[in-house]
Amino acid sequence: MRVYRMTVRLSCFCPTTTPTAVTVRRARSRGRVPSHLRSYATVPRLFARVQEAIDRRAAAIDVQYAGRTGRPVTLAVDHSLMIADEEQHVTVRRFRRLAAKR
Repeated sequence: MRVYRMTVRLSCFCPTTTPTAVTVRRARSRGRVPSHLRSYATVPRLFARVQEAIDRRAAAIDVQYAGRTGRPVTLAVDHSLMIADEEQHVTVRRFRRLAAKR
């Protein structure tokens, strides 16, 4: 899974929640990725956000994984049930592998 493209959307109380297409080559996102999406811009980073939520003992974590590949397709994290407006929900759609450039 070296080269792929996916559309990432972060739903939260943040500046923008527009879905953004991200192309990844050699585990690095290519092109312009908005700052609020950088920590979700690759599959390894998505897994890192899941682990981070676990390590920080988030109050609520809901992750759904793709059936065949096991990659995260949705991640919802609420770090504190007592704080309003700090929840984050990430959705990954239109994931597709691309031919590797030689």
